[in-house]
Amino acid sequence: MAIFSALTSFTTFGIKNKKCLDIACGEGYGSVLMAEHAAEVLGCDVDEEAVKWAKTKYQKKKHP
Repeated sequence: MAIFSALTSFTTFGIKNKKCLDIACGEGYGSVLMAEHAAEVLGCDVDEEAVKWAKTKYQKKKHP
């Protein structure tokens, strides 16, 4: 659990209300973490299947 907390803190540090680019986003988990704090997040990855899966899983999710 401590590793998860550290990862979340690292991922979201300094991004409040900023536009963020998540390079090598994979399945989008980190992008979702960032979206909870950032103004906008764009995730990109060379693995087209991972991006398709992320869109299916997260695209409908709304963040404040």
